[in-house]
Amino acid sequence: PTTKLFYELIPLLFCFSITWTLLSYIGAERVITELKSRQQVSRLLLGHNFLRNEGTEALFKFLTSPEGRRFEISGIDLSLNEIGDRGLRAIAQYLADEKSGGFAVRELFLRGVSAYISYLRIHYMTVFVTR
Repeated sequence: PTTKLFYELIPLLFCFSITWTLLSYIGAERVITELKSRQQVSRLLLGHNFLRNEGTEALFKFLTSPEGRRFEISGIDLSLNEIGDRGLRAIAQYLADEKSGGFAVRELFLRGVSAYISYLRIHYMTVFVTR
């Protein structure tokens, strides 16, 4: 598949997007490495990858770390990433932890998630889940 890796600078909006290329934990490590090199990111568009539980856990572990907390991410697209219960738990912990920066998330796209979203705390946010 073709790699789409681009950054858009629209006044006060920084977007990080990769599709069809990431695989599990290794893919998440690639995203984390790229995020570390950025000053600001407000949207993570990671749909159509195969992050699965392992990659999702690694990504959100980074986002809840002191280094990852500097990003105020308002939108996350994790559609079609084969995320299960463990991955959803990692997302929910990020959203629920007021210190993590998860409070800034207003849109979370989880199309194709095969597990229940009961872990997610919805507070001033739109969650789009379709199967």
